Amino acid sequence: MQNLLGRTLMQFLNQPLVLISLIVISVGISIALLSRRIARVVRHKNEISENDKVYVTLKIIGLMLVVAGFALIATDIILYIINT
Repeated sequence: MQNLLGRTLMQFLNQPLVLISLIVISVGISIALLSRRIARVVRHKNEISENDKVYVTLKIIGLMLVVAGFALIATDIILYIINT
């Protein structure tokens, strides 16, 4: 079974850069989803406002990690196209 770039899904997922990027994306999503709980632990409060600095910073870090992961996948695809 071939996909768009002439590689199977398993060949694509076995690339080291793709594996690293999937891990980075997973960590980014986890940080973004758990940012409120992490902010509660840091602030020692049950209620965290939407404009809390720790909460917003963790959300931004999570988003940046997700974007960086997708950029790594795009880099892998571009390098594959160039080398083919």
